[in-house]
Amino acid sequence: MTRPDREIDAYLEGQLTPEQARSLEAWICQDPANAAAFLHLVQTHQALGSLGKDNKIPRQAAEAKDDQLDPVTLASLAKMEAQAEALPLEERNTPYSLDATPQVDRTSQDASLSQALDDLRWASGKFASRLIRSPYAVASAVAAVLAIGLLVLAPWQEPTTPEPRSITEEQPEPGPVGPALSRTVATLTAERDAQWGGAASAAPATGDMLRVGDRLTLTQGFAEITTNRGAIAILEAPASIELLDNENALRLHRGKLVGICETETSQGFVVHTPHMDITDLGRRFGVQADAASGAGTVTVMEGMVLAQSAAPSPDAFEPVVLGKGQARRIDAATGVLETIALTEAPVFQQTLPHPYVAQVLADEPIAYWRFEDDAGKTIANEVSADFGLRVMGPADLSEAGVIGRAGRLSNESQPFSWFQMQGQLDRLSQTDMFTISCWYRVDKSRRVATLFSLFDRDGDVAADPFRHIAVLEFQRGDDATSRSIPGYKKWSVRAVFASPPKVNAFSGENLFSQRPYSADTWQHIALVKQGQTMRLYLDGLPVGSIPVDQEVPANGQVSLGLTLKSPVNPGPQDGIIDGQRPMNGLIDEVAIYDKALTAEQVAAHYALATENEDNP
Repeated sequence: MTRPDREIDAYLEGQLTPEQARSLEAWICQDPANAAAFLHLVQTHQALGSLGKDNKIPRQAAEAKDDQLDPVTLASLAKMEAQAEALPLEERNTPYSLDATPQVDRTSQDASLSQALDDLRWASGKFASRLIRSPYAVASAVAAVLAIGLLVLAPWQEPTTPEPRSITEEQPEPGPVGPALSRTVATLTAERDAQWGGAASAAPATGDMLRVGDRLTLTQGFAEITTNRGAIAILEAPASIELLDNENALRLHRGKLVGICETETSQGFVVHTPHMDITDLGRRFGVQADAASGAGTVTVMEGMVLAQSAAPSPDAFEPVVLGKGQARRIDAATGVLETIALTEAPVFQQTLPHPYVAQVLADEPIAYWRFEDDAGKTIANEVSADFGLRVMGPADLSEAGVIGRAGRLSNESQPFSWFQMQGQLDRLSQTDMFTISCWYRVDKSRRVATLFSLFDRDGDVAADPFRHIAVLEFQRGDDATSRSIPGYKKWSVRAVFASPPKVNAFSGENLFSQRPYSADTWQHIALVKQGQTMRLYLDGLPVGSIPVDQEVPANGQVSLGLTLKSPVNPGPQDGIIDGQRPMNGLIDEVAIYDKALTAEQVAAHYALATENEDNP
């Protein structure tokens, strides 16, 4: 497709028809080089326009220059979007210059500046809607189009950082405060169990306006900061940030931050870290900075970002545009930007957590599955890259849970559906303690159904059967085998613990709840082993305990919704296995701890979820 010179002329002259716009859009989207060439023509047009009154560019002048932009220039242009519109109008009209071009006063263009920005933003949004559909092939074009609207503005200057006004750390009395220092650039819009460094009297509070130079140190919990341009930053402790003289940027000194840019004005949000700058190109991303080493990572959850070196130098890495599902790590010692798998990337809290979620995380589980996303048929562990929960058979996350979504188990017939953990929980044997906690809503059934199974799979894969360590299951009213177990109660929850592990799921120490479970109703359950005692809780209340003399064995694995009997086929026949006691219903917020939660902690977990007015 040849360059559409007529359409480009019409665009530069402000006379583009809808048909010409479609043709020009197709050409820009065809190749990143086309987008870069188009940006260069617009840039030259604006520069030469400052020399005369007609603001037009001779074709020969544009073609006399190289039509390719180097990556660093492209990256800098993309960064300009982050702060350009935040400038006061009088600052936007700083005379424009390009290399040796004489500066021309453009104050007379005040009236047309706003309209020009609107027109260019319209073009940028229209073209970007196509470009984002193919983020990897045309990543450079996206950055180029996003930069178009900046070329009528003042040249880029790195955000200045005045003497900090820390509201969380004691510092010497500051000197006179100028206009820049007194300017507010963001707001602390929400907190969750947040504790701040420094004197308690100096701690920020929800609703506080944040000024240029403020430095916040979050020592516990989570905080939400919203910039004046509408970008949202979710901070997870421990973290330290600094507010810059820019309404859509901040500096992350250490810790984890999730940037959410879902409005037009918030796009272009910049997060500066010790060795890497991240510029949003639309939607959601996570950044981690290590204060000690200076290393950092970036992960894209939705949309795209531009990653570039914080201090351009001969050793700086080339700017790169990353799309959804991509992650990078920078080595502070070498300055090398490395590609990493999502399983190696930090786990980011993408929303301000529900009080229940915050408390579970504060109690430090070793595995916590929330069933919010099953990308790649695996549910992420919220606390580490280990112990992902694999979705087996027709299980899905299609229904609402206690908080967010839940895992649906449909087991009226084969193929069975269940969830199975990847890896082994050896830490349980090291502490000889555990807590298993979750929410469930089991459908009405006339059969025994398994909620949770901790089993041993250490042995020959082809022949060794599953040996059960701990099982939680719902007892039906007329199960003859269950009735033969001492302590049996009709419609109870049964917990069994066996060490060494047993092939027969009925072998071991049996504990039946002293009150029945409720079908078709969300309930909270916790099974706690501490030393020689095992306790069971329903809805925050103790419902039984028994003595157990055995220690927790090693090599523990987890399945939810099914008691497994023979090896799982990981191929196309997932779910066609030798299993028993399948569960029909929903499961949510599953957490495993290598310690024993107290009765007070269990009760607090239940209360935090049920006090939420949105709880189903």
